[in-house]
Amino acid sequence: MRALLVTPLVFVSCFSPAYEEGGLACGPGGACPGSQTCRADNRCWSGTGPTVVFVERDAGAEAAPQVEAGVEHAPQVEAGVEHAPLVRQVGESCDPANVGLPNRSDDCATGLVCVQGNMGSTCFKLCADGESRLTDPGGPSAVVCPLAPSACDPVLLSGCPPFWVCYRQAGVVGCDPQSGGQRPREACTYSRDCLPGLECVAGYCAVTM
Repeated sequence: MRALLVTPLVFVSCFSPAYEEGGLACGPGGACPGSQTCRADNRCWSGTGPTVVFVERDAGAEAAPQVEAGVEHAPQVEAGVEHAPLVRQVGESCDPANVGLPNRSDDCATGLVCVQGNMGSTCFKLCADGESRLTDPGGPSAVVCPLAPSACDPVLLSGCPPFWVCYRQAGVVGCDPQSGGQRPREACTYSRDCLPGLECVAGYCAVTM
């Protein structure tokens, strides 16, 4: 008697996973799965997510922000979650892109530039008669206005945002996202060139009260 051979039918279909909007952080080089792309909050979104807005600059000249069609510079609300504005203002943290390349850009508002300090990157206002700041460590510099004065204490080193330092420069007290390593009696240009608690006086770091 012959055995009956039964061959099961196998149905093969393509599985396409659904990724949560903004649920995944961007990978190296801004990599994201599926049709999602890396956006301003460093999360993966599809076409409904926030758009990265950079201000492009060429040889010091400012250009208009590049904005995706139909997207405004305003907080977007999606599924009950409010996203932060995409254009950073003076004193706010920023994210430079293409650092060290000719097409370097950032997400600061028009008229501002992202300066990388050793305590984070911050938007500064461009000023013709301001002070020189390195936009990238060891890279090009930009002439910017100093940050606004604040009621911090340069002796107690208090009153500044986390990781910022309070300095006195030419009688004006304010917070700075950069701190140098010059010791007393060592040469300086700005108080931020000195160790915290010191002031640049007549070209040298000094202890002042």
